Amino acid sequence: MFRRFFDTTEIDAFAVWIVAELGKAIEPDQCNVRSKKVDQRVQKLNERVARRTAEFIRGGRLNIYTKAKLGTRVQDGLESAGYPADFSKRVSYDLVALVATADTRTR
Repeated sequence: MFRRFFDTTEIDAFAVWIVAELGKAIEPDQCNVRSKKVDQRVQKLNERVARRTAEFIRGGRLNIYTKAKLGTRVQDGLESAGYPADFSKRVSYDLVALVATADTRTR
């Protein structure tokens, strides 16, 4: 029972996917730049992440530990990819909020 609670294999893979998708959409030096092109890429990224998150949540509910682990993995992944710390923190916080709201909608 506790083994499943702490199993983060799927969470780790999901976090890696999110960091990779963000890396394709926005370069680290563009994260604070406002332009029409960057805004369009961010909007498409948001839609892809929201769709994939909904699919991910349908596969199984996440507990508090896995939600926190997801946020931490995404934040650390973005920071190691060269994104500013405040940007990484904001993205990971928004992702965990998205996961939490998607999780409550599926119940």
